[in-house]
Amino acid sequence: MFRRFWSHGKISPDVVSPTPPPSYENFTTYTLVDPQGVYTVTAGKSIVTGLEAKNHESYLYKDFGAGYFTSGTVINFEVFMTTPPASSANCWSIALSNVLMGYRNSGQAVGSVVDYSWTDHPTKFEIWTNARNYAGLYLAIPVATLYYGTLTYVYGSPSQVKVDVYSDAARTVLVVSLDRNDIPQAKVDSNYRYLIVTSSYGDMSVALPVVTFYVQNVEIISH
Repeated sequence: MFRRFWSHGKISPDVVSPTPPPSYENFTTYTLVDPQGVYTVTAGKSIVTGLEAKNHESYLYKDFGAGYFTSGTVINFEVFMTTPPASSANCWSIALSNVLMGYRNSGQAVGSVVDYSWTDHPTKFEIWTNARNYAGLYLAIPVATLYYGTLTYVYGSPSQVKVDVYSDAARTVLVVSLDRNDIPQAKVDSNYRYLIVTSSYGDMSVALPVVTFYVQNVEIISH
């Protein structure tokens, strides 16, 4: 058994140098907007249970300061869908935004969305890469399975929003690469202030598709 420790900035010769653990976001430092009382938030996980996705503005977010997330931002996240909505809901699993609202009113936000599967409900749900003001790409994947995502945002002419979805924590087995690399600059922002996690669609006061899912282990790789 190896003993692992630091000693005055040097590694003792009889031990193996440790690999520092990933720096996951602490959701207890985030701000929660939850009028329905359906969120359960721990340090590493945001669980949404029975969210009426279209009837409320619900989301968890952190203000990183104006311009914090720039071109080249890369964020790892994990998503698990227990109960997919019975009709279209479009809930952010993770998003970069300059507006604090659910998906419907989030302006020129970019990120990854979970939604209703038109072809295989309720055994599958759709995972999207999306710019709020530009059509995204999606794939239907099975529910009740943990997926490991990597969101990449590049501002340019055109801009790119990409979500790579893996089936393993090491991110070696790629399920799908949803790469929208033709987004006009006018449809996105060059920099973003807020990181939004597990949002609703937004207040429409109409149909109430109910959804249960969670996001965990969010890690900002670059910004």
